[in-house]
Amino acid sequence: MATQQSYKAIKLLSGFDDLADKDLHLSIYSEEGEFKDTITYNNIPIKDLNKLYNSLGSYLHLPMPKKLTSYKINKNKIIKIFDQLNRLTTGNLMVVKGNYEFFQCEACGKNILYTQHYVKTNESITCQNDSCRIDHAIKATENSVSFGSKYVFECGVCHKEASVFFSKIEGGFKFNCDHCETEYAFEMILRGTPIEQEN
Repeated sequence: MATQQSYKAIKLLSGFDDLADKDLHLSIYSEEGEFKDTITYNNIPIKDLNKLYNSLGSYLHLPMPKKLTSYKINKNKIIKIFDQLNRLTTGNLMVVKGNYEFFQCEACGKNILYTQHYVKTNESITCQNDSCRIDHAIKATENSVSFGSKYVFECGVCHKEASVFFSKIEGGFKFNCDHCETEYAFEMILRGTPIEQEN
């Protein structure tokens, strides 16, 4: 089921772009250094937007029947919320071109978008194709970044490379070798290692 939750969209965008929920100001000067104008783009930080969404959303649902007699709308609170939201309608539209890159999903072949900001702040990225959603581990170095979604091992029967998606690794999951019909299954085992006591 699709939901219309603006703060979740901004939260997702903030993972790719650290300016997504910030105010932006651009000052314009003449060639002689004389100040001419300032372009301002107003925004609401994600943590504040989340609070506003929850506060306003509480008034968009009918109260429980037993609370109907005492239910009241706090007019001052509503006005304060709209005053905060109103700043989004003032100022100028400012579009900052993000340096989006992409790689192909190892499962479905669709492009997965990412930014350098995302790979620096996350350990994995999920395929953005809703019918796939396979996780890819991020391996970033100072000069390069690579992505991998599979655990690769040697098949015990045909001795060729077999693989399974990280996202599928869970107790009871079964899969076949990429080259032969050998079936593998994951078993979750709980082991306790006793602490050696000092003599």
